[in-house]
Amino acid sequence: MKRRTYLPLAGGAFGLALVLLGSPAAAQVDLGRMDLTVEDETGAVLPGAAVSITGPQDRSDVFTDVQGEAHLLRLPVGTYVVSVTLQGFRTFVDTAVQVRAASATPLVATLEVGGVEETVMVSGTAPIIDPRRQSTDTHVTVDELQEIPSARDPWVVLQTIPGVVVDRVNVGGAESGQQSIYMAKGASDNENTWTLDGVVITDMASLSSPTYWDFDQFQEVRINTGGADVRNQTPGAAVDVVLKSGTNQYHGSLRSYFANEGLQRNNLSDELAESIGGETKKGNRMEQYADYGFEVGGPLVRDRLWAWGSLGETDIRLRTLIDTADRTTLTNRALKVQGQVTDGLRLGFNHFNGAKIKLGRNAGPTRPDETTWNQGGSGAGLFTGTATWAGSDLVVSAKATQYNWGFFLTPRGGLDKDVYRDLNRVYHNSYLDFRSWRPQSVVDADANWFRGDHELRFGFNWRRNGVQTDLVWPGSGTLSLHLDSYPDNGLMLPIIYGDSSVNAEGRYLSFYASDRISMDRLTVDVGVRFDRSAASLLESSRPANPLVPDVLPALTSSPRSNTHVFDIVAPRIGISYALGDESDTLVRASYGQFASQLEAGASSILAGPVDYSAVYYLAIDFNGDGVTQRDELLLDNGIVFADGFDPANPTSTESVNRVASDLSSPRTHELIFGVDRELPISNSALTASVTYRRFTNLTWEPLIGLTSSDYGVVDTITATLPSAGGGGSVSQDVYAPLPGVALPPGGGREERNRGGYHQGYWGWETGFTKRLSNRWMARIGYSYNDHREYFTDRAAAIVDPTPTPTSPKRDGGLVITSESGSGKTDFYFVSPRFQFVANGLYEAPFGINVAANLLVRQGFGQPYFQEIQAHPRDAAAFKDVLLAPDVGAHRLPAIRSFDLRIGKEFRVDDVTMNVDLDWFNILNASTALKRQYDVGTAEGPTGPGKTLEIMNPSLLRVGFRLGF
Repeated sequence: MKRRTYLPLAGGAFGLALVLLGSPAAAQVDLGRMDLTVEDETGAVLPGAAVSITGPQDRSDVFTDVQGEAHLLRLPVGTYVVSVTLQGFRTFVDTAVQVRAASATPLVATLEVGGVEETVMVSGTAPIIDPRRQSTDTHVTVDELQEIPSARDPWVVLQTIPGVVVDRVNVGGAESGQQSIYMAKGASDNENTWTLDGVVITDMASLSSPTYWDFDQFQEVRINTGGADVRNQTPGAAVDVVLKSGTNQYHGSLRSYFANEGLQRNNLSDELAESIGGETKKGNRMEQYADYGFEVGGPLVRDRLWAWGSLGETDIRLRTLIDTADRTTLTNRALKVQGQVTDGLRLGFNHFNGAKIKLGRNAGPTRPDETTWNQGGSGAGLFTGTATWAGSDLVVSAKATQYNWGFFLTPRGGLDKDVYRDLNRVYHNSYLDFRSWRPQSVVDADANWFRGDHELRFGFNWRRNGVQTDLVWPGSGTLSLHLDSYPDNGLMLPIIYGDSSVNAEGRYLSFYASDRISMDRLTVDVGVRFDRSAASLLESSRPANPLVPDVLPALTSSPRSNTHVFDIVAPRIGISYALGDESDTLVRASYGQFASQLEAGASSILAGPVDYSAVYYLAIDFNGDGVTQRDELLLDNGIVFADGFDPANPTSTESVNRVASDLSSPRTHELIFGVDRELPISNSALTASVTYRRFTNLTWEPLIGLTSSDYGVVDTITATLPSAGGGGSVSQDVYAPLPGVALPPGGGREERNRGGYHQGYWGWETGFTKRLSNRWMARIGYSYNDHREYFTDRAAAIVDPTPTPTSPKRDGGLVITSESGSGKTDFYFVSPRFQFVANGLYEAPFGINVAANLLVRQGFGQPYFQEIQAHPRDAAAFKDVLLAPDVGAHRLPAIRSFDLRIGKEFRVDDVTMNVDLDWFNILNASTALKRQYDVGTAEGPTGPGKTLEIMNPSLLRVGFRLGF
């Protein structure tokens, strides 16, 4: 039975949050602010001027202070009309002031002498550069989200951010509804965070997004990739999703997008069509795409109570390279209600739920239909209560959230069949069953306090993230691997798994405080944050394995509190200085120290056999059905390898692993130098940044008690690399423990910090941004990346000297990681050295809109290797031995993806209707995205160097939008 967690009653939660407001509080990254200075034509400041704003939030209770300044905080994202009045001066009105999430919009209102009844109208005079910027942020506005042709999910937004690399290419929605893996400036994908309307909702079990999204719910998406902002815990990409909200003006939209197979081309080469193209020989393709929904908002009681809601569905039907069906259905709903209780107090309620049903997840050349998954979800979604109080020099906010959700992956082949893998590395019959429940409880608060030239910020956050996950291999719990001699003698290596059950919990507490000091052109931001992360085990059980119940018996594990506790103090400092007569050039520098996130399930390493256990035998397939029966096991040969448990004591629930007593969190040290320049072109700016990062104190899990001196060469592999990998003959020594070296029972490992090892990243990025004005907008970015690993003490940092695809063990070599995002398996990340992104919109006459989107980046590395049977003295059954001399020397082809939109807008008063024609992958590129890197596979469609995935072909999509 799933263990569910609930918050106390809302009143109790808010009471706790408000008490904590005397302490620091958590970041409100869903809101923005406006910093207004009022002066006369001589430049003298004007105290006492009345300021009013209308837009996503209306206010008319603000006056400038003795310094002629007014700070409007906690403003919903969007466009505002700002009005400034003062007796003896003409009224100043700016009709287009943009407020962005987690950012300050500076505005100077210059009042001319005259009567209040006279008005000076301007539009968009606020500078595009935040003069106090201390971080590398990108704000993707609703204009860009709606008007630029895209696959309509946040991961395609991420691939347009300089310094962020995404694992896939999403052509026209072919990958929408699948969660991409992405890395930012050398930080691993485990360092990324997600917030929804200011609430941290990161799935702490997988350290990724807990949901899939409806693009039309977004008011803005903000991505932070570094800097001195004390609100960010980790060095990864912080994705802040801001939903739309109700205002005093009724507004809404309807949308429908459609594409099908008849609207796309074929980009499969004759060679690939013949070798792996399935029955139709058409390759990866869209069978049907449908995206429809609505959102609407407005006042329930004008100036007092507002509401906004949304409902949408996306239905994506695909065919893989071998014609396997893959269907995803996303249903998203959201509701936001806000009320102004008094002049200073605003309360709110948010609800969000993203549901996903997927039929055929992970389909591909090595995963035929019966081994794919059907995916579904559970849980009522997210519920948040908010409170904001604004005084003359103090603003405080508090939020309480409960997010109950989970998902399951059921193999299409059923749970009554055993699974086997053939010599081409293709799985058959079925696959493992996966179910996970991941509730979250969150309480956070923050405050801003103004004192002269100082702005003090405080933050607090408390989270509890549970994870209960069950994994079951179907049938007898056995995966039978066919060995090289199988065609001759039926020899197999069956891996017999115990059912896995993990019940764990992570608790997180954070505080931060910072002081932003403004001294004319100079801004200094000094801050510090404290984070405590703790992981614990709860009780869990598993049944006996039906094939070998004596070796893998029924077990129940005991709870263990605080197996991991990390206390981290992280300082930040940023300095910026405005140059030029108009302060239109900003130079900045920052230093930040970041801690890593602790997974809610980190304690599972100590859960023992209940979490993971497997036993390896040899077997002969006497009946030729490809799988292992009890009477086919060569029991007299004994156990080949026992993993995760001590075969001498199979009833023990104690873990064979351990955690070092001095284990501490990995750290990232970051330096950024940058310059931003406001351009003479209206509403445009250039930015440039150089980033250096040093990743230290990284963790790993080597075998207990072994060092590199315990290993010696036992074999040398010689192979010929495919032409795509450079060709030619290569050889590599293979290492194993020396005779007489005692291996830890069950392959026991110790989680500890990796001494003598660190990683370094440096890169630079430059960008051009032009806000929508004068009929056009654009955003262009280029980034250069270099991410390497260094061994200062090889004896301490290496145990087994054998190079593997994800551990080449080359001092100064490129860092490579293997990732498996939603619907993907075994993608190898080697940071592209270059990436160029550009998008833009031009509003032509007669309501014709033309927009385009371009992505060009270097391809990922190709780590060719050979999977071999491990030496009998090794602590494994198989070993992947890297053969490629340099994982970055021969890469996959560069990605070039170009999309175009031509649209027509019809307008009647305040109602608009848009008809869009989107053309994706105009070049009809068939770029290889993945190849078979195992040179030991049998020749054939999935043999060494063969292409396993290509870009989807050119596709047309028709869209209809109605807005008011």
